[in-house]
Amino acid sequence: MKTRLFLILSLALNALASDPSVRVERGIGIVKTWIDGFQISEFRQALSCFTNLLQVENYWQKDGDWDRRLYVSRYRGPGPMMLVDGYTVEWKNGIGCTNLMDPDSGAWSTFNTGGSQGAMCVQNGSERTQIINCSTLHCEWKTNGFRSSCEFSDDQSTMILWFRTNTIMAEIPWFIGGSCSLEPGKSKDLFIPTPLDVVWRFMGTDKCFKCGESCWLAGWPKPDAHGTTSASTQGRSLHLSFSGTPGVSYALQGSFNLRDWAVLQIVEADGEGGADYQMPAPAGPRFFRVEAVKTSTMSEAETAEAVKEIKQFNNP
Repeated sequence: MKTRLFLILSLALNALASDPSVRVERGIGIVKTWIDGFQISEFRQALSCFTNLLQVENYWQKDGDWDRRLYVSRYRGPGPMMLVDGYTVEWKNGIGCTNLMDPDSGAWSTFNTGGSQGAMCVQNGSERTQIINCSTLHCEWKTNGFRSSCEFSDDQSTMILWFRTNTIMAEIPWFIGGSCSLEPGKSKDLFIPTPLDVVWRFMGTDKCFKCGESCWLAGWPKPDAHGTTSASTQGRSLHLSFSGTPGVSYALQGSFNLRDWAVLQIVEADGEGGADYQMPAPAGPRFFRVEAVKTSTMSEAETAEAVKEIKQFNNP
């Protein structure tokens, strides 16, 4: 009996000490590949409500026993998702053959982007690949979060979400993609802006409990802003504004060193030419500039396609 009570008490204490968690609530992951200008594949995943995944795969070839193959499948469930239904279609000389997928086959899938944000193109010899990743992150604190050092009214957690590029670049540190404050048992969906010309990878979280004392969050350095933008800070947010041509889309770019620039967001000027953008305050010095939409890794058509996909994701 004592052993049983001890196990129950241990489980209860572990639950009380649980950290806030983060998962991808909504997301898209798109990978398109061309060889010598001919598109050979498009892989697309769309995650909705955390447990519903639609996966569409297209393949093309100039020569062979088929011209195009299409795989469409739906998955559902937490973690590795079980196949719900799907079908395959194969075309040759304009004639298609369709087969249904067997839900009992044991096929499963996961959402591959895992919270990555961004869009860019990569050239490898004659092969060119476009990557587009967008996601909305769900932050949750499932327990009552009791901490003996805090008054109950102060028992809150500020979650800091860190991102970094997929490449190892020592001169570019991790940056804060977003943050939110949570009370015990509460949850929030957090929107992370989707940049162009780079893919930021979600690295993890830090947290700060409000316990009536000064903490390291209060020491965040205020960001620098240079170029054609004006900036103001309010709490942990940075507000950028600029003037341009009415109706024109502009690329808001950021840099840590004034040499390497990445597009953070596409902003459309309003009817009077004004544009505004708000983002979490960076953890260190950062510089900003704006220019008419263009990217260094993508052509004009590829940029337009990426912007279209991002807008569709943000306005379902």
